[in-house]
Amino acid sequence: MSEERFTAPEQKKAEEKPIEAQKEQEKARAEHKPEAEVAEKESGRAAEKKKAGEKEEKPVLERVYTFNLREAYKKPYYKRANYAVRLLRKLVTRHLKSEDVKIDPALAEFVRASGQPKPRVKVKAAKFGDGAVKVQLA
Repeated sequence: MSEERFTAPEQKKAEEKPIEAQKEQEKARAEHKPEAEVAEKESGRAAEKKKAGEKEEKPVLERVYTFNLREAYKKPYYKRANYAVRLLRKLVTRHLKSEDVKIDPALAEFVRASGQPKPRVKVKAAKFGDGAVKVQLA
């Protein structure tokens, strides 16, 4: 009798069955697109602008700030994360002199991560001609 090893036909290696993200990366490599473009998802507002044929507005002023959110630690632990986001909005309003501040959801999630805010956060703030300010994680 010949000695044959038994391998179950149902078993597949992890590389043989990639998940959705790996498939997207493989497509990007095949098309020679940077991975940042593949990972980037358009928000509903940006998609509506493109559909309407409007060109995107370029920022008048763009700066990178490092804000100290240590003041949030004066609050009780269950209020810190939300207070840190409000504090961030207040600091951006003070520095860019605009009341219309939009905080990127990824930035808010980063600040709120695990319920305890990070002591410092580095952000990129862009001010537009109409006075609106968009704040993103740098």
